[in-house]
Amino acid sequence: MPIAKYISPLTIDQLATLRKIAGVDFSTFNESDVREEFLVPLIVLLGYERGSDYQVLREQSYNLNPFFLKIGSTRIKLDYRFNVYKAGFWLLEAKSGKTPDLGAPPAISEVMVEQAHFYAHHREIDCPLYGVSNGWWINIYDRDSEDPADPILSIRNNELIDRFAELQALIGAAQVTFWIKRRLLSRVEQVLCADLDLARGDEFVREVANAANRARPRVLENFRRNARLQEAARSEALEQYLNTTQPYQVVDTFLLSPLNNGTLRSATEVLARKVAEFPGSNQHLFFDRLLIIEPRPVTTDYYFNSLNVLAHLCRLPALEKVDFPVANGKCVTPIRDHFANYAELLLFHLSARPELRVIMAMESLVKRITKRLLLSTGAARDAILGATHFERYLRPEEETAYFGPSAARSTVQAVEAIALAEIGQFFTRYYRKRNREFDLHGALTEFRQRQSAYEPFEAATDQQYSELKTSLGDDWSELTGIDSVNRSWDRFGAGVCDVLYTNRDLLPCLSSKAQERFTILSRLGNTSAFNCAESLGLLASKELYPNHTERLEIIFDPGRDLRE
Repeated sequence: MPIAKYISPLTIDQLATLRKIAGVDFSTFNESDVREEFLVPLIVLLGYERGSDYQVLREQSYNLNPFFLKIGSTRIKLDYRFNVYKAGFWLLEAKSGKTPDLGAPPAISEVMVEQAHFYAHHREIDCPLYGVSNGWWINIYDRDSEDPADPILSIRNNELIDRFAELQALIGAAQVTFWIKRRLLSRVEQVLCADLDLARGDEFVREVANAANRARPRVLENFRRNARLQEAARSEALEQYLNTTQPYQVVDTFLLSPLNNGTLRSATEVLARKVAEFPGSNQHLFFDRLLIIEPRPVTTDYYFNSLNVLAHLCRLPALEKVDFPVANGKCVTPIRDHFANYAELLLFHLSARPELRVIMAMESLVKRITKRLLLSTGAARDAILGATHFERYLRPEEETAYFGPSAARSTVQAVEAIALAEIGQFFTRYYRKRNREFDLHGALTEFRQRQSAYEPFEAATDQQYSELKTSLGDDWSELTGIDSVNRSWDRFGAGVCDVLYTNRDLLPCLSSKAQERFTILSRLGNTSAFNCAESLGLLASKELYPNHTERLEIIFDPGRDLRE
C-alpha cells in the first residue's frame, strides 16, 4: 500500500469557513490583513494550532550566518513555521494583496519566492516545503526541486472550495509527513539508479535502518505523549457517556467487552453515584440488568466485568443496602448478599442458570470454529490484512499508534463480532419472551449437534493448524487463548477467580460451599482459585487431579450441573 493517509471530509462549519475566506476581496489588504483574515482560518482548517502536536509557530526570528549579512539584516523573521511533533516541515510567508484592479489580482512575484526559498534553507529552519500567499494566491514550493521557484501547487482563493483537498493532501497536519516520505523515496530511487554496484543499494538500506533506529527514542517519546492524550480523551468520552446514560442501559453496552481495572474503577464511580442518587425503581432496574435476572445473551467477558462492578459497589457506604430483593423476599437488602450470590453462581459455572450456561458454551465453540476457519482460509487472511492496512489508512495516526491495528487484533475483533451475533440468534431461537421461557432441551440439542460436527474436525487438524499459526508469525499471534477455551483451558473459571482474588477482601462474604469451590478449581490448574483459597486460610493444593482432564470436560459440558 502506498504511503498515504485518508483525508476526512470537512464538517459543515469548516465548509462555511472555507466558503467565507474563498470569497474575500484582498484588494485593500496589507500583509497583516492577509495573515489575520485569510491565513489564520486556513491554517486552522489544515489542522494546525498553537500548543498542539501539530503546531503553528508565528513570527519567530532567527540569526543569520555572517556570510549572508549582505542581504541587509542580521536576523530574519518568519510569518509561520509548521511543526509535526516538534519537527518542522514547511513554512509560509504572507504578502500584501493590494491591487487597483480586481480583474487582475497580483501574482506571487519572483522576489517573494526567493525570500521564502532563502528562509527554507536556513539551518535552524530547514523546511523542505515552503509557501507564499497574498490572499489571491497560495503557492507551495519544493525547496529541493530542480526549479524551486516553480510551484508544485498553485491555488486561487476562489478555487479553494473545489481544490482544498489538494492543499490538505500536501501540507495538511496529518498529511505533510506522508508527502515528504513519498518525495524522499522518489529521490532515493533516483540516486540509487546512478550506482554501479548492487552492494551500494544494500549499504544504503542498512544506513536507512540505522537512521530509523536512531529516531526510535524520539518516536517512543511521541508515542508516550500521544498515549497519555488518547487515554485522557477516552476517559473524558467514557465519563460523558456514563453521565448521560441511564445506569441500567450502560450495563448492556459497556460491560460486554474486555475492560481493565482502571477503566472499570472510573466507570463504577460514576455508576455508583447515579445508582445511589435515585433509589427505588432506578436501582431495581440496574441490578435486574446487571445480575441477568431475565435471561439474555451476554459474552464471557460480561461476567468478569459485572462481578468486578459489583465488587466495587460493595465498598461504597451509600450502597450498603439497595432496593433489590433476594431469595428471602426482602426488598431492601445488603449489597454484599448480592455479591455473594452472584459470585457463587459464577464459581459453579452458571449451573444454577442452565440457559446462561449453554449460551456461554456456544460462544466458546463458535469462537474456536470462527478463528480456525478464518486463519485456515487464504482469502479470509487476505481480507483481514486488507482491513488492517485500510484501518491504518483510514483512522487518525494518533489512534492507530495507540490502538495498534494488527492482523491478530483484526482477527479477534472479527471473531468476537461473529460470536456475539451468533449467540444473539441462538438465544432468540429458544427464548419465548412472552412467557419468559427458554427451551433448554432444544438449545442443548443444537449445541451438541454443532459440537459433534466440529470437534472431530478440530482434533484431526490440530497439528496442521498449529504449524499454520507458527508459519504466520507474531503478527497473527493473539493472547486471548481462543483456541484452547473449553478444550484444555477453563477460561471462565480462571477469569472469575482472578476477579475474586483481586477483590479478596470480599471473599469472607461467600458461603462455605462457594469457598470450598476454590479448593476444587485449584486442582484443575486454576492458580487464582488456589490464591483465593490460601487467602481464606483453606487447605488447597496445586497438584492436578489424576482425572483432571475428565473433570474439565464435565465443566465444559453445558448439560452437567456442577452443584451435584
